Amino acid sequence: YQAGFQDATRMKESRSKYHEAERLAQLGRTEEALNRFARAAELDPTYQEPLESISRLTEEQQARMRAERSKQPITLKFK
Repeated sequence: YQAGFQDATRMKESRSKYHEAERLAQLGRTEEALNRFARAAELDPTYQEPLESISRLTEEQQARMRAERSKQPITLKFK
């Protein structure tokens, strides 16, 4: 009985962390969201949504970084 209760508590906490992370991601607080998604995945390794969200946010973050780099001016030097 005790093990089942602990599992249920961990699963509930995992979902709670996941929903917190979703709200943080919507607010643009990416690093905090990634940490909460990671915690949700740690609490319940069978819960796929946090892992998918980590992948999605990481891809979006990398795309933003690439876009920012492409906006930087290019300096050409001729001899």
